[in-house]
Amino acid sequence: MLPTLLGVTGAGFSNEKTLTNDGNFGAMPIIRIYGACENPEITNVTHGFIHKFITTLLAGEYIDIDVLNGTATKSDGTNALLDETDDSTWIQILPGDNVIRYETFGNTPLSYCEIQWTDTWLSAPR
Repeated sequence: MLPTLLGVTGAGFSNEKTLTNDGNFGAMPIIRIYGACENPEITNVTHGFIHKFITTLLAGEYIDIDVLNGTATKSDGTNALLDETDDSTWIQILPGDNVIRYETFGNTPLSYCEIQWTDTWLSAPR
């Protein structure tokens, strides 16, 4: 897995990073959002996937998102999918470059997310 950290910076509490999937098929990442933050969202700007939560995480709390298994779980074991917005979609990292944005609202810029994925192949490269 290739981990990357994406924190928030500046007054808008957002940040972007380009992630590259060198495979030929969409990668299903594991994402952890760390508090303290309010209403965190992760967007694949390149391809339009967005996953938003209407929730507040305190310092030390987190949400684990497992795209392959279709789960999102808070650090206290509760189902974070109950806090997602209706327009949320599962974030994929498609082949090539993907600009990923992490954004939060109304908090200090201490929150960040960790994204882990593997380059994904539908069949073995030749």
